[in-house]
Amino acid sequence: RASRKMQKRTVSLEQVDAFTQVSFKGNPAAVIEICDDEFPPSRVLQMMAEENNLSETAFWKRRGTSSEDDVLVADLRWLTPQVEVDICGHATLAAAHSIFGKLPETKKILFHTRSGILEVTRGAGGKLEMIFPVFYPRARPDLQQEFEEKLGISPLEVLWEEPLRDAIVVFPSVDSVLEFTPNMTVIASLPSDAIIITAAGSKQGLQLS
Repeated sequence: RASRKMQKRTVSLEQVDAFTQVSFKGNPAAVIEICDDEFPPSRVLQMMAEENNLSETAFWKRRGTSSEDDVLVADLRWLTPQVEVDICGHATLAAAHSIFGKLPETKKILFHTRSGILEVTRGAGGKLEMIFPVFYPRARPDLQQEFEEKLGISPLEVLWEEPLRDAIVVFPSVDSVLEFTPNMTVIASLPSDAIIITAAGSKQGLQLS
């Protein structure tokens, strides 16, 4: 009779609620430390993220040593239950919170990611400061008709962010944003990985997203 040995891996899993000081509030993310030298295969990470069933699961592992004793260098990846993403703010914050809790002597983390090196620093009072890359969107008039047909509204403009493949869709008014009911099946068929809908606010200098 054939038998297979299951490969065992050591991981540490936490669930962290970001952007809140109240339990069961904020934006939750799973944080998993990979204790091996390499990440498991991507399909395994994807199954783990699917099982967690949170908007994002952050996977991190130590990358190596830094010339500074209080700096940790780590690799970081983010996965939704369906796909790996290029960047995620709240899951990065959750991962940093978890690491700083485990390693109280650490004052700065340098995360190596698909979007470059992200820096998180622990400041006075335990506050965390994140430095993220800036992506400048550009107009994509060639996508205007497709977004109009699928969203059921005529946008003023469609902007595109690379390398994230996010679309920023400018609606005609604040009311059109508030009244919009997303059809997630239709949205999933759009060429972007995510969409942000926005409109100029009714008061000068304000914008609603």
